[in-house]
Amino acid sequence: MHLDFITVGTAHNIDRTIAELSAKYLPFTFKKDDGKGGFIEGSEAYYQAQVIVREIRFFEAIFPEQHKDLILNTLFGDDAGKLCLFDDAGKKYEKYLWALRKMLKLQPIPENYDKSKIMPLYKAHSHFIGLGIKEDRKEDGKEML
Repeated sequence: MHLDFITVGTAHNIDRTIAELSAKYLPFTFKKDDGKGGFIEGSEAYYQAQVIVREIRFFEAIFPEQHKDLILNTLFGDDAGKLCLFDDAGKKYEKYLWALRKMLKLQPIPENYDKSKIMPLYKAHSHFIGLGIKEDRKEDGKEML
């Protein structure tokens, strides 16, 4: 079972609550697999399953516009150089992401950019789902970060 929720409160209290929830174990009963896609009758096994809490976080990266291609490819590019905005994790959130993009006045992330630029960045066991992009305001023709 998956439950998505939003928290509001002081960071240290929320962190403590999440840490305590993550430390909980619940009884879990299931039948053993027969190796052919079925279950072995009378083979109930009893385990303790840890409650897994995964974060869904929103970030805004602010950077000079001249490095847009570099940042897009570093965060969303794959080894083939294509943009991976809605991988398996993102597809189930696509309708919500559209609404968030509209509320935040963001434009869709472009798919046509220079895919040769990339920075090394640790991204193991993480999903980066692109929400949208917007240009910085400009004063006297100068970009204001």
